[in-house]
Amino acid sequence: MTTIISRADAEAAGLKHFFTGVPCKRGHVCERYVSGTAGCIECSRLLASMPEAKARIKARDRARSKVRRTTPEGKAWFNKYRRGVADHEIPAPPADGRCELCGEAAGSRRPWRLVWDHDHDLEALGYSKAECHRGWLCSKCNRAMGLLGDNVQGLLKAADYIRRALLRAK
Repeated sequence: MTTIISRADAEAAGLKHFFTGVPCKRGHVCERYVSGTAGCIECSRLLASMPEAKARIKARDRARSKVRRTTPEGKAWFNKYRRGVADHEIPAPPADGRCELCGEAAGSRRPWRLVWDHDHDLEALGYSKAECHRGWLCSKCNRAMGLLGDNVQGLLKAADYIRRALLRAK
C-alpha cells in the first residue's frame, strides 16, 4: 500500500512522486508527479500511449492557424465563436445568447460574448471536440470555472465554503 505524503513533503524529501489518496480529475487514485502540474501517473501513461492523438492535435492546430491567417472567412468565424473552422461538429451557441451557467444574456450587464467550454483533459487525450464539449459560457463564468480547478472538487469546496459562512452568520 502506498503511504500518503503531501507534494511539499515529497519535494522536500527529494522524491519524484507523492500520494494523497484523493482521486484525480478522471478518478484515478494513484501516485502523482512532484514536478510539473502534479499530474497523476495513470493519466500521463494514458496520454503517452496515444502518440497518434498527439500528432492529430498538432496537425489540427497547424491547419487551424493557417486557415485563420490566410482567409477572411476563417478569421471572421474564429473571431465570432472563438473556435477554429475545423470544429464544425461542436454545437452552435444558444440562440438566445445566454450563458449556460449563470443564464445572463449577452450584454445584459456588460458586453461579452459566449466562449466554448470544454474538458481540456479529454482534449489532451485525443477525444474529439464534440466529446470534449460541455457548453457555452460567458467569459466571467468560464474564468471562474478555471480558477476553481475546472473540476467538481473545486466547485464543491467553493459551495461548502459559502455554506459554512452562511451558517456562521446565523
